Amino acid sequence: MIYDLNKIGKGHSFDSYDLIIIGSGPAGITLATKFLGTNLKVLVAEGGSEKQTKISSDIYKGEVIGDKYYDLDVTRVRSFGGSSNIWSGWCRNLDSHDFLAKKGFEVTKWPIKKSDLDPYLNEACEILQIDNKFESIFLDRNYGIKRINFNFSPPVNFGIKYKDAFKDKNLDLLLNANFTNFSKAGNKVSSAKFVSYDNNKFVINSRVFVLATGGIENSRLLLSINKIHKFLFFDRIMPIGKYWMEHPHYTIGEALVPTAWKNRFLTISESMQSKLGILNCGIRFQGLSGEGIKDKIKQISCLAPRTGDFLFKLARKELICETIIRAAWEQEPVADNRIELSSNQKDRFGIPRPILYYKKNKNDLKTIRKTIEQIALYGLNKSFGRLKINDFIFGKTNYPDDDEIGGNHHMGGTRMSDNMKYGVVDKNLKIHDKENLYIAGSSVFPSGGHANPTLTIVQLSLRLADYLNETNFRKDTF
Repeated sequence: MIYDLNKIGKGHSFDSYDLIIIGSGPAGITLATKFLGTNLKVLVAEGGSEKQTKISSDIYKGEVIGDKYYDLDVTRVRSFGGSSNIWSGWCRNLDSHDFLAKKGFEVTKWPIKKSDLDPYLNEACEILQIDNKFESIFLDRNYGIKRINFNFSPPVNFGIKYKDAFKDKNLDLLLNANFTNFSKAGNKVSSAKFVSYDNNKFVINSRVFVLATGGIENSRLLLSINKIHKFLFFDRIMPIGKYWMEHPHYTIGEALVPTAWKNRFLTISESMQSKLGILNCGIRFQGLSGEGIKDKIKQISCLAPRTGDFLFKLARKELICETIIRAAWEQEPVADNRIELSSNQKDRFGIPRPILYYKKNKNDLKTIRKTIEQIALYGLNKSFGRLKINDFIFGKTNYPDDDEIGGNHHMGGTRMSDNMKYGVVDKNLKIHDKENLYIAGSSVFPSGGHANPTLTIVQLSLRLADYLNETNFRKDTF
């Protein structure tokens, strides 16, 4: 059943649920639909309506301190389907070494391995309507150069794809239901409070709760709840809001490369990353029209005549093309990149607006510089072409403000760890000091690799569904 909290009278009452999921993006809907047709009564609460509205977007306003970043109300969507309303469909799973501690970056370690998510790859790919094969092929082991690929979802809009699922008798969807607070009994959450834009208020009970509101909102809501409860709801040691991450996205240069490299994705191997002391990075050679190839070769010829002659021969045979070089890479998780609550700005429901402290550090720049230098060295020694890298990669200028900047990939803030000091949730996504409260979405990522997060988000939600079935709901799922 689909309800609109704006239209529900005060005399209405909700029965208790087995599971309340707060948030209707890919994480929340994937989890909810795993219980479709069972004996469990499940509610998905969405803070917006079926479409984005001005009033719902206003809830997402906030402040950014540090590096230039997107306005927080335009980088998120508060409506049914969440971020799937605006995503571009790029998909790739994380690499095995993305889950490990790296030398010099030990905090990147996940408490699970890639093999823990692999059983959910096929189902996740079916949900996203993508091929389940992902390339990771060595082009040269000495240089550590690998060719990779991304698969592309249509892209799937979860609100459209799964709306009919809420016609099932055991799944309910509550629109315009803005979550504001939890109540607890001992170490368990007992109920959640929701308020509509018309100020209709409901407190709904459940056995289990999952917060799946996104990579900024998950942190903001937990911080707000702790503040409401005089910092006694969650253990103070947990780093709520800390270790927030993005995938920096920039055009980093241009190149003359073999035509086979046009629109090719490259990365470097785990062992080479370790040797260079960097994190993961993906490079794309994005093909252009080719009209400027001769001018580029003339410029090269002035500096290196023999190289120019070689490139002219390739150009005459149409064996070389002009590309721009795009990059998206892993950001080091550091505690100073974080979500905090504003001291003087609140939304219409009285929840403090978020402040995002976000700054790329020297290791973030080192990752992209060393990666592209290694690829350039490979191309130079194999006589494949020439790369021209933009000055900001070498720290000669600031990052450009007129580029893509980031991928809208909000990760961290409620990170996963076996140790409460370094994480908010455990390996099963349960908040450390609560028996029945879980977090879903990319906010649980301890580190980000370079792959777009949606596929991993869906895999984690499928794994969480299995865990809830095996523990909380073992006796009464069917």
